[in-house]
Amino acid sequence: MPLALALVAALTAPAYVAAKPAGGAAPVVSLEAGRGGVWGWAADYRLLVLNPATARIVREVDTRPALVLGLARGAGGLWGAGICGRPRCRYGVLVRFDPATGRRSRPLTRLRLMPRAVAAGHGAVWVLGGRRVLRVDPSTRRVAGPAIPIGRGGRAIAVGAGAVWVATGPGRRGRGGPACRLLGIDPRRALVVRRQPVPCTPAALAVGPGGLWTTAST
Repeated sequence: MPLALALVAALTAPAYVAAKPAGGAAPVVSLEAGRGGVWGWAADYRLLVLNPATARIVREVDTRPALVLGLARGAGGLWGAGICGRPRCRYGVLVRFDPATGRRSRPLTRLRLMPRAVAAGHGAVWVLGGRRVLRVDPSTRRVAGPAIPIGRGGRAIAVGAGAVWVATGPGRRGRGGPACRLLGIDPRRALVVRRQPVPCTPAALAVGPGGLWTTAST
């Protein structure tokens, strides 16, 4: 499955360019765009580094043993959160890649949760998994402080507008209250300081023009 990119220029129609990995047709399951480039992760353990000007893949990097489920640009690097792809591995991992070359830094950060998503900003890398969020120091690549409880299963995470935002899934039926929530975490105190009901079930989250954006199925 090729990685399709939309190159949008002001006052012109988007131009769609197919950038096919040289190593084969493995699906690209995670995509990130930010300062310095565009990156994708293919399901056969390859990080793809793309030139945004040409929409062509300029490097392919083997990420084994990390099976990357999410990418985030910020906090001094390109970060991939996922799981150990080796047999009998039962833990999550966080990997730092050089944004320019795709080269992986060692060692991997071992996590006591199975990551679902990752975001970077406010001087840290934030990993969402289950009912917790971990804050990782990008300079040491170690978990900083205790896990932040979010009460319900997290679905998506984003950084911006002065906070770390987490969209959660529904709680137990019959408990009352909002079915799903948007949580705001104070990045300095690592505490949930805001709770906002949202339609269920949020699947993605982004901070951009006009505020915070999420998708939901009702």
